[in-house]
Amino acid sequence: MTERTLLDTDGENRAVRAFLMLYGTKALTVGEMKQHMEQCGFPFWPDWVEPSEQTDAGKAYSTFLSKVHLTKAGAQSWLRYLFSLEAK
Repeated sequence: MTERTLLDTDGENRAVRAFLMLYGTKALTVGEMKQHMEQCGFPFWPDWVEPSEQTDAGKAYSTFLSKVHLTKAGAQSWLRYLFSLEAK
């Protein structure tokens, strides 16, 4: 996705808006937020959300992480990542 499509006509980050739309509405898991971002058309998340490691241990970690509550620190990390996409 290019910066042009990431930003709306007012210069606002559309991926951040999609993230904030769900965050805070209920207690949610990392997996629920990842699914929400995919459904909104912004399949962007930090590396810790989905490790690239395709070993059995990496897959087990991904499954575990998808059920873990999205903490405030996790949300901040995710938002920083989304804002960093503007510069790419």
